[in-house]
Amino acid sequence: MKRSDRRILTTHVGSLPRPPVLRDLLVRRDRGEPVDAAALAREADAAVAHVVARQLEVGIDVGNNGEQPRGRGMRRLPPADRRPDAGLHRALHDRGL
Repeated sequence: MKRSDRRILTTHVGSLPRPPVLRDLLVRRDRGEPVDAAALAREADAAVAHVVARQLEVGIDVGNNGEQPRGRGMRRLPPADRRPDAGLHRALHDRGL
């Protein structure tokens, strides 16, 4: 862990803006549309390299990937009735549990 007794270290949290090509690939993937996995990986890697370089350039002490590879929010779980434990879910629901 990076520490300093001379100054307050800087960082940021959250998602940084994505390049349009990566954003479009992520939107298509999140909609369930077919996406070239190699192109998505290539664009995500390039976007991460860019945001890391930019963080170093501006003096961020503790950087991150800016959540570049992540799509719209976290990947969503399927509805409860389509999960592998759907029978258990229904049984508990029917019993008011």
